[in-house]
Amino acid sequence: GALGDGKQVLHGILEAMHQLTDNWGNERIEVELPTTPIPTKLTVRCTEAPSHLARWSFFMTVGSLSLRNLLHLFAFTLMEKQMVFISCNLGLLTAATLSIEALLHPLAWQCLLAPILPDKMNGFIDAPVPFAVGVQSGVKKLRSSERVHVFLDYDEVTAPEGCSSYLPMWSTLFTALEAPYEKLRKIAKSTQQPLTSWSVIEEAAPLLDECLGVLTQFTTYAAETAFMLDRTRENIFGELKREGKAVDPFIANFLTTQAWACYRDEALMKSRYPHLPLTPP
Repeated sequence: GALGDGKQVLHGILEAMHQLTDNWGNERIEVELPTTPIPTKLTVRCTEAPSHLARWSFFMTVGSLSLRNLLHLFAFTLMEKQMVFISCNLGLLTAATLSIEALLHPLAWQCLLAPILPDKMNGFIDAPVPFAVGVQSGVKKLRSSERVHVFLDYDEVTAPEGCSSYLPMWSTLFTALEAPYEKLRKIAKSTQQPLTSWSVIEEAAPLLDECLGVLTQFTTYAAETAFMLDRTRENIFGELKREGKAVDPFIANFLTTQAWACYRDEALMKSRYPHLPLTPP
């Protein structure tokens, strides 16, 4: 029937979109949907910007975290720390966890991401791997000196012992974000349903662009710095050039992350094999 055909079409579209997750750029991509009852083509314009879901998630998170705590979360995300988000509000919990996509752009989170971790799986947070999970209960039991805890209901971020979350050029980053972030935070806290009001969305859009643009610039700076260090790490002339200058602890940690490794490999592949559009412009 019509309902069955609709499910098949939806399944075909989702399958096609899943195949497009690794195709970044501004070209238009046309995909055949062989699983649909009627031959269908789907045209998609890919973009390098964070998804709409990531932008909305970041907007919701801004209403719960001060700029200082947001930057702590930003640093821990870049360093791929074990992060546990805690809130009694499931919507906020989901948004804050998913905001990692926007925070990490243009890199991509490569570890476990579970916006709502079931109570029966709370034992997973003892695993010795990076992750970002949201939990709603058992706050006292979940406290640990080895993980990052983001208490969304209390605007609090706790760090692992001996782990600094202060980024290089912290003061410059804070100053660049302070004005637009506070305006965005005021808008986010003024409504419980920001997506139901077009006036709120229109007012927040340029501020979102400005804040996320600053964060993306910093991530790009970190990636470029890491590229330089990675290329000279095994080069004796590079080592001599940097003699006497200690590598920033954040950059040293950043060089060990999976997100950086994937970003580096993708960048090197693109430089060797330029990506060609699948269809004419």
